[in-house]
Amino acid sequence: MKQLNSLPVDIRWRAEDRLHVAFHRERHTSLSRLELFFMLIGPGILVMIADNDAGGVITYAQTGAIFGI
Repeated sequence: MKQLNSLPVDIRWRAEDRLHVAFHRERHTSLSRLELFFMLIGPGILVMIADNDAGGVITYAQTGAIFGI
């Protein structure tokens, strides 16, 4: 984890997300699968479902692409 601090912020976030997803994939409980499902959906998709307007769709897609996996 110490080596990740030398990376740019966006690359570090993606690496941490991938480590988090890999950790959840190794656990095989139904709760961990549900957590993995919501992690993979990403915050952009969840917000887009709640408030869906023409200008927001692109913004939410960008948000999901930046912070998603």
